[in-house]
Parts: sequence; C-alpha cells; structure tokens
Amino acid sequence: MQLNTSNGTVTFAGHPAANGIVVHEVPVVRDVGRFREKQGMKYVRAAVKALCAVAPWLATELGFRIISTPPRSVERDWQVEARLRAKRSTVLSGTTNICVYEWGAGPTILMVHGLGARSTFMAKMIDPLVEAGYRVVSFDAPRHGETRSKYFDLVQFPAAINSVANYVGDIELLVAHSFGSAMALTAQRDWGIKVRQQVLISTFDNCNWFLDEFAKYLGLSKPVMRAMQKKMSDRYSGGFDWNRLSLVDMLAISKVRTLLVHDTMDAEIPFQHSVNLLAAGAHVSLHATHDFGHHKILGSVDVLAKIIDFAKLRA
Repeated sequence: MQLNTSNGTVTFAGHPAANGIVVHEVPVVRDVGRFREKQGMKYVRAAVKALCAVAPWLATELGFRIISTPPRSVERDWQVEARLRAKRSTVLSGTTNICVYEWGAGPTILMVHGLGARSTFMAKMIDPLVEAGYRVVSFDAPRHGETRSKYFDLVQFPAAINSVANYVGDIELLVAHSFGSAMALTAQRDWGIKVRQQVLISTFDNCNWFLDEFAKYLGLSKPVMRAMQKKMSDRYSGGFDWNRLSLVDMLAISKVRTLLVHDTMDAEIPFQHSVNLLAAGAHVSLHATHDFGHHKILGSVDVLAKIIDFAKLRA
C-alpha cells in the first residue's frame, strides 16, 4: 500500500480505515527529533566515516555507546506537577528498579513513552483519562527519567514493559508513542503480555528503519553497523534476532484491536509508516491528524477524545 502523489497532495486507498484521507507530501526535515541536523554534524559524520575506515572496532564501540545512551529530555513544569501527585512505586525488571507512577482508579490504561522521553511525556492525557474513569499507569524505561540502569536496548525496554504489566494486572488499554510502540509490540510477542486494545501514536513500521536512520545520521558504514548488531546479539548469547523487528508482522500476530494515530506532517517518522502498518489486518485502523507533528499530537484534545471513544467501544 503506497501513497499516490497528484498535484502536491497525497491520497491512499486499499484499506477501509484509509479511504478518504488526503494528506500533503512531507519532505524529510532533519531539524527536529533525535536525528536533527545540528551545527557541525557534517564534520562529525566525516570523522566517523574516517574512523570506520581506519579503526572499525573503535567506530563499533562508539556507535554502540551512542545508540545505547538515550537522550535526556527536559521535564517541563506541568510534567513535574503530574509526577509529584502520582502514586509512586518501583518494579524490579532483571536487576533494574523501574519507576512506576499511577493516577486515578478504574480499568487500567498503561502508557509507554518513546526514546529519550519519560513517564510524564503524555501527562496532558492523564487528567482527562482519570476523569473518564480510568486508572492510568506510566513508567520510566531503563536509563530514562528516574530509572537508573546499566543497559538500554531492544531487550531491556520490552522486559521492563513486561515487569510493569505483571505489576498492574489486567490492561484495558495500552497507549504508546513512537519508539515505545515498537517496544510494546515486542513485549507482547516475546513476553506474552496481554492488552485488550491499544493505541499506537506516531510509530514506525520496522525497528531496522530506526537503525538505518541512525547509521546515516552518524556516518556509520555497513560493516560497522553489522558489527554493532553482532555485539548486541552477543550480549544475549545470540538470542536476539535482528530479522524479527517488523511491526507489521508483530501487529499481524497480536490480533489486538489497534488504533494508529499519526500526523500527516510528522517530520520525524513519516506518516507512510502508519499506512504500511494497516497491512497487518482488519483489526488495525488509522486516525490521521494534520499540523500537530510528532509531539504536539500528544496534547491534542481531538486525539484524546478519539482515544477515549476507542477505549469505550470494545470489539
């Protein structure tokens, strides 16, 4: 399923949830997100490319260190306020104490933040969801927010979600953003966590897309990227499979009633990714927004209303 371009707009069809949506072409803009084109980045890339050629082992260590260290987000005043009035607890995941926060009472909504974010990143949704009669639970993933951890990777994050899921009990709705959506689906596939329904916001269709973008951004060669992947696999004695990172496949397997929410002007993760995810099956639907981008979408009143309506209309 692909976008069809005509006169500067884009339409797509082929899925009941997609028909009738018209979006504008969005060029890849690298002035936002983790891969934004910071001043001097071209010189960094040149240096890394040279390092890949003369000392690939060192480039491998450097790349692995960078990708394993999530960026730290600034906690806004409204996020601090939400965190301070939450019920706080810790849940053990391996050797890591995961910081967990709860608000309200009722059926449980589990929130999963994205890369470099924290438990309160979707805080603007919390009060309306509590007022709608839900218990909202969020947490800081390994090496995010208040959770201190030796490792952050594609195994530790889903493992943490599993530990939190076991702690909270029945999950009526899972709400995940961006990278967190991929980790939530991985937790369902690899750890068997159960959710009745889910909303995945601004997500990509394959974890390898993120890795490819990281490699291009930093200037890593393909041999160095393969060495990094081997290093990750070796950490888990070969038990991590890089060929099982398709979110389309994960969604197809899960069969969980799923609402995708994505902005047509998202300059970090193109809207096309959510269109691709519709191929997972009829249990997946798509709600498109416009002009919110990758982050402001989380504060949209209309998006929140859509999520609440979706939660109440169980299949």
